[in-house]
Amino acid sequence: MHLNLLNTMHTACPDSKHAAVSAWFLGPKAENHGVLRNAFDMIIDEVLKGRTEYFKDDKSFIDDEIKKHPSYRAELQKIEANVKLLSGLLAKHSCPSFSPRYAGHQTFETTLPAILGYVLGLLYNQNNLSPEIGPLTSWIEYVVGQQLCKMVGYSYNNIESESDLLNPENSSDDPVGWGHITCDGSVANLESMWVARNLKFYGLSLRKAMVPGQPLAFVADTFNITAYDLDERGSVKTTEKLFVRCSAWQLLNLTAAQVLGLPGRLSREYGISSAFVESIMQKYIIQTVGKDTLETEFKIAPCRYLISATNHYSWPKSAAITGIGSNNLVEASVDGRARMDTKDLDRQLRHCLENHIAVYAVVVIMGSTEHGAVDPLSEVIELRKKYEALGLTFLIHADAAWGGYFRTLTIPDPAVLGLRADPGNKFVPALALMAYTKRELEYLKYADSVTVDPHKTGYIPYPAGGLCYRDERLRFLVTWSSPYLNTEGGGVEAMGVYGLEGSKPGAAACATWLSHRVIGLHQNGYGTLLGEAMFTSVKMYSQWATMSLRSSNLIVVPFTKLPAEEDGKPKNEIEKERAYIQMNIVNRDNLDLVNDEVAMGLVKRMGSDLMINNFSCNFKIEGRVNKDIAEANYLNKRIYERLSIQKVTDDISERPVIIFSTVFSQAKYKEALKTYKNRLGLEGEGDLYTLCNISKTPFPTAGNFVKELADEFQKVAEQEIQNCYRRVRVVPDFHTFIIQGATNPFYLVQLPMFNVGNHRQQLIIKVSLSDESLRRWTAHRQTYPSDMVMVHTTRKEFLSTILDRGEFDGVVTNGLPAIYGARSRAMDGSPGFRVAINIVGIVKNRPLSPAHLDSSYPQQMPFYIYGSIAETHIDHMLLHAPNAQLSAGNITLDVEMDLSNPRNRQLLENGLDRGLIAVASSNPEFAMQPFSNAHRPAFFSPWSDGFKVALYADDSDSKGPGLVETLGKPITAATISLGSNVFSDWSYINQDAVLSVGVGSGLGAVASIKAQQDIQVLTDQTTKTLAPRPIILGRNVEESLERFGLVPPPTCAFNSVDGGHCSSTEILSRFLVREPADDFGRKLLIREGWKEAVDAVATAALK
Repeated sequence: MHLNLLNTMHTACPDSKHAAVSAWFLGPKAENHGVLRNAFDMIIDEVLKGRTEYFKDDKSFIDDEIKKHPSYRAELQKIEANVKLLSGLLAKHSCPSFSPRYAGHQTFETTLPAILGYVLGLLYNQNNLSPEIGPLTSWIEYVVGQQLCKMVGYSYNNIESESDLLNPENSSDDPVGWGHITCDGSVANLESMWVARNLKFYGLSLRKAMVPGQPLAFVADTFNITAYDLDERGSVKTTEKLFVRCSAWQLLNLTAAQVLGLPGRLSREYGISSAFVESIMQKYIIQTVGKDTLETEFKIAPCRYLISATNHYSWPKSAAITGIGSNNLVEASVDGRARMDTKDLDRQLRHCLENHIAVYAVVVIMGSTEHGAVDPLSEVIELRKKYEALGLTFLIHADAAWGGYFRTLTIPDPAVLGLRADPGNKFVPALALMAYTKRELEYLKYADSVTVDPHKTGYIPYPAGGLCYRDERLRFLVTWSSPYLNTEGGGVEAMGVYGLEGSKPGAAACATWLSHRVIGLHQNGYGTLLGEAMFTSVKMYSQWATMSLRSSNLIVVPFTKLPAEEDGKPKNEIEKERAYIQMNIVNRDNLDLVNDEVAMGLVKRMGSDLMINNFSCNFKIEGRVNKDIAEANYLNKRIYERLSIQKVTDDISERPVIIFSTVFSQAKYKEALKTYKNRLGLEGEGDLYTLCNISKTPFPTAGNFVKELADEFQKVAEQEIQNCYRRVRVVPDFHTFIIQGATNPFYLVQLPMFNVGNHRQQLIIKVSLSDESLRRWTAHRQTYPSDMVMVHTTRKEFLSTILDRGEFDGVVTNGLPAIYGARSRAMDGSPGFRVAINIVGIVKNRPLSPAHLDSSYPQQMPFYIYGSIAETHIDHMLLHAPNAQLSAGNITLDVEMDLSNPRNRQLLENGLDRGLIAVASSNPEFAMQPFSNAHRPAFFSPWSDGFKVALYADDSDSKGPGLVETLGKPITAATISLGSNVFSDWSYINQDAVLSVGVGSGLGAVASIKAQQDIQVLTDQTTKTLAPRPIILGRNVEESLERFGLVPPPTCAFNSVDGGHCSSTEILSRFLVREPADDFGRKLLIREGWKEAVDAVATAALK
């Protein structure tokens, strides 16, 4: 049973193993702060001792006289103030990865030994580039590399004092492994790819050095190699032949052992010194001449890298850097558990063999970033044997950045081998590994190289990645030494000459070494820690798998199927198992659970391979499951925004649980994603936004704290479902239109929104104004002849009600309204005026819900064109989201058809009355979208140069998608020229919510709203608009204003209104805040918010 470390729980008796785990961390509530403080004091004492004893007779350089100087004291005060500033900022705004509530990303609190080891290395500032500037820490890094080799199952140099028990299967026939610390797993992956590239081409380079006239020509007639060849029946066989007589294909498919043994053979068989081989080969190797040169000379097709579709983003980046090219990084598909489909890999390898395409390596993922999936390495090993016998060779790299340390769950503790296990420990960590996962991790020892990151499941501070080679000679393929670096150092290896990095911190090696030494790379060390974390992960999985049983409208489905689903059982059996999990696992005490053999048997089969739970949410509306992927994606995105920390306004105290998110691409996940979407009740081909939790903490299962975290998540998710309802449900609302035309009839173009149900349509209506309204309009236009003029409804209504009634009262404003209602004001503070509007006809009314949109932007840019020959208007067709509304009134339309012909003229007039489609052939929309403040549609501006279009008839009954796919024959070609009446928007149309705050006066008590330092101040115009109104009303005011980045003017006070809609007759318009429509703009806004907040705090703190 777990030790209780949380204030909200009762104290429990710890078992011995969990008590040990509890000593390895500072603790969620800094319970071990005294240990850390004492250790820091000891470290400072040792630093003091070391410095004072180094040439004791040297004088003190910072004496008492200096310490009394005002400048000295001033600088110390500056240090103290800034340290306090930064400490406060980090405490308030850092992700609380120390807490069991943190389940986002592959990070958690680092171990106490790792912290202390890093601090020690930091204070001595050793550089592992060379033993000359890091003698001890270079040796420590070498030791750590051997420890990692030992952990993954490689042979190793026994450089530690304890007996060699961690790897009893060491064989003298196996090559000795070698490993080192890198800055991260991405660089480790890049280095492994660099090795594979250099190895693949080394045989070709050596042959170039043996041709007549070259330095090794004297061995050409006698130097043989065993190569694969075809016999007279076309079967593959091995044959001894002269190296220089081998084909390029044969040299590309030498085994790794053969290539690595070539320099040694030359030395042994011909007495050539290794220094000579190394020096002359510099002229021919790929590092010197480049890959393209060798490919061209030997007429080689680009070689390929084969990798699981779940690969980390570092892999295509590495392919680009090494010159292999991301196009030659070919992905094998995955199965329903996100594991590599080796049947697809077999097909890929067969294709390469048949087409003489060499393969650098196959990469397997041993713990994918988003699913914790472990690829079937054992099957890939068998495929290597199969294809090697057919003459196709390749390296196997295991990306075990996440999964490497889980090997410790299978490694016995050397200190207790042969002893009985602790009978008081009711949960054996090794049980947390599924049989499949355990077997595949055992096969790591057969991979040629392994990425393993101490700063992930080793709980070491960043940066501490790692790379291990099964054969230590592989490292010589990425050696780039300089004379002053490549010292022997009395036998201490210069770690920095291998790989990509130069200067590297000895502190990272110290942190890893000390943590390994204290905790131990075995079942009773890291195995215990990760075993408890695995148990936490399964408990969280059980929450996700059963949460739908506890909600009437929330659907939660883990990506990893329940055991009954995996077994292909019928739906009733699956639901029976789900109910069993709810009763016997979710609601059970740990001690009770681990004593239930049946329940624990199910626990051992549940969840992902390596403790990453990917799941997604959907919802029900009026009892029906939502089928729209876009709506489910919106829900998951909103949940993530509520349960993550990105903006300076994201208060960690308001994040009861922290998760992370990812997107599953349909193109990448194929059938696996189709199956998953079907389990969620979703239809369609779109990508899926999903959520993840990673449980690296051993603590939250104590007292079933996991249930509290799940309950908090469910609360947030159900709140966000209400926002989904606002998107899909149509309710009464204010509606705003652009007015086009000079006199009756006018045309009104609605300002739509893709993400709000009330405004999810592209509507163009033909209207007329009453006589009095027309008089007001005429007077207004005489005063403001060139302004863009809007009209909005005076009250909230269904748009369908307005269309059915055929009339409505509106308020006209110059530009967008700032306040809706009878006393409406525009953004510039000017008042609006009322008009009576009669609807003459509907030109276009098409839905903009995701089901009616295209999956991509059209090749050319289409517009609706309507009105009359005398007064013609256009509005950009909205076919894909995100998008931009581009509307222009009173354009000049110059058609190529002969309008002096009455038939032609009538054809065009009738078409414009109904509404035609104008396709701008010179504007490739697919290449121009999406638009943003940084990328505006330059062609669509007042008085811009005209653009060519073709006019087509429009089938008004069609609702989309595919509105422009079959337009038929054009009516005529034309040129459109814009005037002054132009409106462009790429912000409001793409917002995912609207501001709902009312304006009133005369209220009594009001509640103050929390000030947010980082939020942008309202524009001067809006402040002017709101100033006469001392009180702002609304539902969830704080949330609304914070979400939209608003700070109230000082003249306004706030009060939340209970219930549904705001009762005020005047409401702030949805146009009050313009959000960036593009990702870059949103990120820039977030970054600016951080800068402003930090500057403000720093200024106040340092005064």
